[in-house]
Amino acid sequence: MQKDKTATKFLILKISLIMLGLLVSNSYADILSRDLPNREGLKLGEALFHSALRTQVEFDSNIYLTDKNEKYDIITMINPSIGLKIPLRDNGLSFEYDIAVNEFSRFHENDHIDHRLLTLLEVNLTDYQVTLDDEWRRFTDRAGSEDVNRTKRQTNSLRLGVATTLDQLSFDIAYLNFWQDYLVNKTIINGLDYNDKDSLTHVLDIEAAYRFMPKTSALWENKVGFIDYYHSSLPPDSYFIESLLGVKGEWLAKTTVDLRGGVKFQDYETSTVLSDENYLNFVAKGVLEHSLSDDDTVKLKAERNTYESTYSNMNYYEANMIGFDYKHKFYKVTAEIFGQAQQNRYPDESTEDGETAKRKDKLYNVGGALRYDVRNRVSLEAKYEYKKRDSRFKTLDYIEHLTTLRCTIGF
Repeated sequence: MQKDKTATKFLILKISLIMLGLLVSNSYADILSRDLPNREGLKLGEALFHSALRTQVEFDSNIYLTDKNEKYDIITMINPSIGLKIPLRDNGLSFEYDIAVNEFSRFHENDHIDHRLLTLLEVNLTDYQVTLDDEWRRFTDRAGSEDVNRTKRQTNSLRLGVATTLDQLSFDIAYLNFWQDYLVNKTIINGLDYNDKDSLTHVLDIEAAYRFMPKTSALWENKVGFIDYYHSSLPPDSYFIESLLGVKGEWLAKTTVDLRGGVKFQDYETSTVLSDENYLNFVAKGVLEHSLSDDDTVKLKAERNTYESTYSNMNYYEANMIGFDYKHKFYKVTAEIFGQAQQNRYPDESTEDGETAKRKDKLYNVGGALRYDVRNRVSLEAKYEYKKRDSRFKTLDYIEHLTTLRCTIGF
């Protein structure tokens, strides 16, 4: 009953924000497609309708991510989607909904259907820009680097922001809301299950930037957030304060940067079941993208931050990540090489296979892809990924090979 009430509140909030956006003017919103970046859509009066059908076959060498006795499977996915972009005078509002049907050829208990609904609203007033970005998902796929189980859940990520530019100064104030609702009642540890981990996160994000070069700004970003496990008092609620200094914009010719670093403090309430250790440390995030030529682009990225944990008796883990992505375009083909290394560190001791220690994981992911854009309405892609986890607890190690063939048709 409580879940239904929470879901209803989110629906009312989303509809209210969208209706508010329809009353103001001067914007145009568009949801882009990764597989069909040049799609044109179909005119329906003033509105623009688009649709696509993505089919995919994936070979997974280790579907349960185990350290031994790996099980392979071939997964077929059918993923239709529809979308609508509505101009309202100079305004714009976009929606996109897709459903993904996943079927396993050997282990049918893993069959599942995923849903996603995107909403994007952008509004330009005389001196301000208002943006509403919302994504609702109901899915079973793994949600992050910590998860090995396909745990069914639904999430809603909402961002409502207001931005303005005053000569060399600019400000961006946003409210972020993240809701996570687990749809299974599996046990995490004795006395604690996934439903206890249902959570609601509120964040106020304020960014001030000073443009000291024609296309480059120094910035100061501050976040204040509250995490509420509203179904149970066993996981510790918390609040956090994060303050970052950085630089963003076109730092050099053909080079764009968004680099930020600072301090994060997170205070956890007392818990009788889970670790409730507070966090105070350096955090950072950044992206550097350089165009070697009109057809070659390299992107470097890095992040250091904390994430809420669903492992054992932990309240969070700290992730340290670096990665790269290189793309080369020739004719209608895009070749891509990518890689990422990440280390996850946990704040307290846990026990696996009779061994007690502080868990630390090293994760690696490298691969490549070829995408052929036959035309604006058709694309073909082949992709390979190698994934590995090297954990302090050997029983949590795994190696996974993923080979994917994908075809997308749409407009």
